[in-house]
Amino acid sequence: VSGDITVNTTWTSNKVYEISGVVRVKSGATLTIQAGTFIKAKPLAAGVATGALVITKTGKINAQGTANAPIIFTSYNLLDGNATTKAAPGDFAGLVILGDDQVNNGLTTNIIEGLGDQPNVADFYYGGSNAAHNAGTISYVRIEFAGRILDDGIEINGLTFGGVGAPTPVNHVQVSYGRDDSFEFFGGRVNASHLVSFASDD
Repeated sequence: VSGDITVNTTWTSNKVYEISGVVRVKSGATLTIQAGTFIKAKPLAAGVATGALVITKTGKINAQGTANAPIIFTSYNLLDGNATTKAAPGDFAGLVILGDDQVNNGLTTNIIEGLGDQPNVADFYYGGSNAAHNAGTISYVRIEFAGRILDDGIEINGLTFGGVGAPTPVNHVQVSYGRDDSFEFFGGRVNASHLVSFASDD
């Protein structure tokens, strides 16, 4: 999967999805991910985010796993059939959720950390005045070996929120073996609970 998702799309659990570069969900589209689905990144050259899934201000995600069938974002090295290849932090860039709820500087054009070097930076804006912003639902999701570091203090985390509103439920999410933080919140009022952070580098 590469480029933009601009129509309602479902990723089904009978496939493994490989993200090439930065995939943006936008233009009113909802990305639905079935319980038990695996998502990995395509290895790319330096300077390109390796497997970043970005839900923009104008997109939504419906990722509802279950306790027995979580949705798993993980290293391509765990899913390439080569048992001798080890996964490493940074093999999957991360999951980024953006919205237009309030942030403390009052701006609507904040660029989310870790993606400011990519083309079309307007897709990575967050912040606004919409307290009813709803980015969808995230539950029973596992994110492993994520992270992208551009510079000291400028990174993509395992799961990043920018200006996400309270009507967005996020629960039962585990982020493990990240290259940077497991979770980071930039403003907004996202409704998050039951979060597990394990063995992150930051």
